[in-house]
Amino acid sequence: MWPTSSRQPPPRTAERTGRVLTVGAPDTSVDADTRWLGPAIGNLLDNALRHGTGTVRPTATVDGSRPRLRVTDEGPGFPPEFLPCAFDRFARAEASRTSEGSGLGLAFVHAVALAHGGTAHAQNAYHGSAVTLDLPC
Repeated sequence: MWPTSSRQPPPRTAERTGRVLTVGAPDTSVDADTRWLGPAIGNLLDNALRHGTGTVRPTATVDGSRPRLRVTDEGPGFPPEFLPCAFDRFARAEASRTSEGSGLGLAFVHAVALAHGGTAHAQNAYHGSAVTLDLPC
């Protein structure tokens, strides 16, 4: 599921970073291409572990007839000026550009959501950030 490239670091794990990962999901199914959706969700988890703090919470709910996948963390959240361009290719929240990453992760997540007929949304939550994928059933 993860690309193996000498230029790309391995995905972070909650265990390796000493963080808590809690998952909540109802018993439902989504008609999705797991070859793309799996890495997109993995990207959101990796971002939350890299840039957030505290517990990372991936959740799946059903809103009306649409599955909603959401990853939240307890970090500083997104800089407000970053939110309008969060899903743009090469957009990075860190102005100094000294951390890992190319600025393509959220753009990939957005492309996967669109390819499935869904949407992606980033926002600051009460404590930290939240990225949500709304997908059709």
